[in-house]
Amino acid sequence: MRTKHELREREAQFISLVENSFDGIAILDGDYTARYLNPSSKYIIGYEPKELIGKSLIEFIHPEDAANIAGRHNFIAENPGEPLHIEIRFWHGDNYWCILE
Repeated sequence: MRTKHELREREAQFISLVENSFDGIAILDGDYTARYLNPSSKYIIGYEPKELIGKSLIEFIHPEDAANIAGRHNFIAENPGEPLHIEIRFWHGDNYWCILE
């Protein structure tokens, strides 16, 4: 059994990993509302994390791609842990479509 101290250490390591990752990491609600974006999102999609927290990110996804996301969302919910590759066009803060994978 892990002690509270060990759990706090592991949590601190995880937070450090996420906060310092070059990859964009987001936590979204089921309706794609952003609850967390790591600092790298600024460089990847052109928005400060605080600009998108509480907003539905589906609004920033190209309409053709947004139509395909619902099926993928269901796949993720029904197959937790299964790898899934998705590419979408996302409206960048500098006013152009960028491709996210």
